[in-house]
This record gives sequence, C-alpha cells and structure tokens, in this order.
Amino acid sequence: QYFLVSVAEILLSVSVYDFAYAEAPDSMKGMVTGAMFFTIALGNALLAALVVINADRYIMNFAYAGGIAIVMVVFII
Repeated sequence: QYFLVSVAEILLSVSVYDFAYAEAPDSMKGMVTGAMFFTIALGNALLAALVVINADRYIMNFAYAGGIAIVMVVFII
C-alpha cells in the first residue's frame, strides 16, 4: 500500500511539473506548483485529523469515499 501511494505521488508530481513548465504561462508556473503542494498538504492535514481523533475504521473509509466524491464532482464541473 505504501509503495503504491509513493509511486502514485511520484507520477503525479512529475505530471504537474511537466504541465507547469510546458503548458502554463510564465506568470502561472509558480502558482500551479504551489497549488499542487497546497492540495497535498491539505490532504495530509485531513488524514492527520482523522488519525488524531482516533476515528473508527469505517468512519475513515466513509470520509475517504466522501472526499473522493467531492473531488469527482469538482472535476466534472
């Protein structure tokens, strides 16, 4: 599980860096990279909050599924 998450984050980072330096205008390159770091930090903070409150495994799974559903709706829009 840790290996797959690490590989996924590496592939995501490479894709964002490629987009930021190939497609984004010069004035937006830092903002695109910063947005990636912000979303990763936000996800890590939400995970830490679930661990700190010592949530039940089922609650954590529903929280993850809810987060994925919210992100899916945002991307569809």
